[in-house]
Amino acid sequence: ALIVWKKLSTNPNLHSGTYLYNDTGSATLTIPNVTAQHSGQYICTAKHLNTTVTSYVRVTVTYLRQPLIIGNTTVKEGDVLNLTCSVDSIPPALIVWKKPSSNTNLHIVTDTDLHNDTGSAALVIQNVTAEHSGRYICAAKHLDATLTLYVDVTVTYKRRPLIAGNTTLNEGNVLNLTCSVDSIPPALIVWKKPSSNTNLHIVTDTDLHNDTGSAALVIQNVTAEHSGRYICAAKHLDATLTSYVSVTVTYSRKPLIIGNTTVKEGDVLNLTCSVESFPPALIVWKKLSTNPNLHSGTYLYNDTGSATLTIPNVTAQHSGQYICTAKHLNTTVTSYVSVTVTCK
Repeated sequence: ALIVWKKLSTNPNLHSGTYLYNDTGSATLTIPNVTAQHSGQYICTAKHLNTTVTSYVRVTVTYLRQPLIIGNTTVKEGDVLNLTCSVDSIPPALIVWKKPSSNTNLHIVTDTDLHNDTGSAALVIQNVTAEHSGRYICAAKHLDATLTLYVDVTVTYKRRPLIAGNTTLNEGNVLNLTCSVDSIPPALIVWKKPSSNTNLHIVTDTDLHNDTGSAALVIQNVTAEHSGRYICAAKHLDATLTSYVSVTVTYSRKPLIIGNTTVKEGDVLNLTCSVESFPPALIVWKKLSTNPNLHSGTYLYNDTGSATLTIPNVTAQHSGQYICTAKHLNTTVTSYVSVTVTCK
C-alpha cells in the first residue's frame, strides 16, 4: 500500500525533513527536535488499489516554560494583595505559592489560594499589613522538574510622626528635637515654624529635612525668640501627616525698679519692681531693717513678674535700702534701691 502521513493543521504537510509517504507498505514519520507546535493529531493514510483506510494518532510534546507572575507587588496597608503565577506547560504544572519563614524553610501561606494543578494559581491576601511584606516564591512542579520564581512584595504604610526631646529648656541651652515616622518607603521629614503671618516657613540654622524617615531640629544657644509651636511634617507618597510641639525657653532678666526714690515726708512712696522672665518670677519687696518685712499696708510679693511697693504718708523712718528679690525657678536675683524721705 501507499502510506502517507499527514497532520491536521492549517499546513497539512509537515516540514521537508519528515518522511511523509512511502509505497512499500510502511512509512516512518520522523521529526527531530520537536517543539510544542508539533503536538496534535496525525493521520496515517494507506491507499491500496481502490481502497483507502486511515488511522489517527495523537502526539503530545511535553514542555515547560518559566513561571510568570502578574499583579501589583507594591500595595498599601489595608488593601488586597493579588498575585497570579502561571506556567505554560504540557501537561499543566502544579503551582504552589510559598513564603520563607524565619527559619528560612518554606512554609505555605494561609488564607490564600496557594496551589493549583491547572498551570495557574492566585495568591490573595485581604487587608494586608506590614508583616506581609517580603519575598514570595512561586514553585511550578512539572513531571520530574520544579521551577521557581521569586517576587518581592512591599506593603506601604505610615504611622503618626513621633517627636522626642526636651521641649522646655533654659535660655542658652541647645534645643534638640527629633521627629521620626515609621513608614515604608521612608517619609520625607520637614521641620517648620509658623511665622507671624501664619504661613509656614522653614526655620534656618537647623537640620530641617531628611528623607530617611527621621530628622533632627537642632538650635544652638536658644533665646526667648525660639519659643513657640513647631511643626513636623511627614510627606509619604501622596499623603502628608503633621505633628505639633510647643517649645518653651525659660529665661530671666535683672529686676528693674521704677518710681521716685526721693519723696517728701507725708507723700506716697510708690516703687514698682518688674522682671522680664518666663515663667513669671515671684517678686518680693524687703527692707534692710530689724523687721525684714514691710508693714501690712505694703504690697510685698507677687508671682506675675511685677510687684509694687506702696507706702502712703511716709516718714523719715521709711528712708533706707529696699531689696527687690525675684525668684525664678531655681534662681534668685536681687536689686537694691535707696529711698530718701525729705522734710517738707
